[in-house]
Amino acid sequence: MPRVKRQHSQSVADETPAKKSRTQLHPASCTPPKAFKPADPPDTKIDYSKAPKGLPVASFSYPIYKGVTYNPVIPLAIIRVAEKNLPSINFISALNHLPNLAPTDPYPELPTDDVDFLEDDTHHTRQLMDQPIRILFLPHYYNDGRHAIGFYTRKVPSRRLGSVLFTPCTDECLLEYRLLQRVSEGEEWEDCDFCVSGGSWVHNDVVEEYAEWKKLFMVVAKEWDIVFRLTTREIDEDHPKAIWRAAVRNTD
Repeated sequence: MPRVKRQHSQSVADETPAKKSRTQLHPASCTPPKAFKPADPPDTKIDYSKAPKGLPVASFSYPIYKGVTYNPVIPLAIIRVAEKNLPSINFISALNHLPNLAPTDPYPELPTDDVDFLEDDTHHTRQLMDQPIRILFLPHYYNDGRHAIGFYTRKVPSRRLGSVLFTPCTDECLLEYRLLQRVSEGEEWEDCDFCVSGGSWVHNDVVEEYAEWKKLFMVVAKEWDIVFRLTTREIDEDHPKAIWRAAVRNTD
């Protein structure tokens, strides 16, 4: 029997998987470090020369965190996380095309002082043409145990995928760039926010949420995966998956 839907404190196998206990975070992992400086790759045991592999939908049953921001500094921080976890990829183009950053706008900078949560310590005045930047966090999505964190936009009115980038990450990477904060006293994933405040968790073991959960999962597992393969030249624009990606429209 599915559990009762849990409301967030504030207000991304074809068969419904069985309920799985939530992963816990160690209390100390939600305490931001004092220093704000570049770090070495989070785990020297990971082979960073190989493309990360995500879990299939039948093997992934964690809740997914989703949120929305208009602040281009959040994608900038995510790109910095990606540079550490995907060192073989060139992110110059992504850095030069941050969402909601006009050519005449000053380029955002990540704070170098002791901030607690990046979104709360940076300011962005929303403009008329700004588009929603959608954030997703998938705990332990990759088969090496790392999480997936990223952002995407949708083109209007086509609803086709616009800007998109997802990357493996660890708790340490998220803390280094102030993309994780505790919002309650518990030790579960759902006691923390990622990248943006006031997001919500979508569960695969709640009947009313499963369709949305799977749609959000496919943003990373299918739509981003195709973009990643195009970027690494594993496939080209004439590949059936690339053609599908160019045509697909979504309502998320």
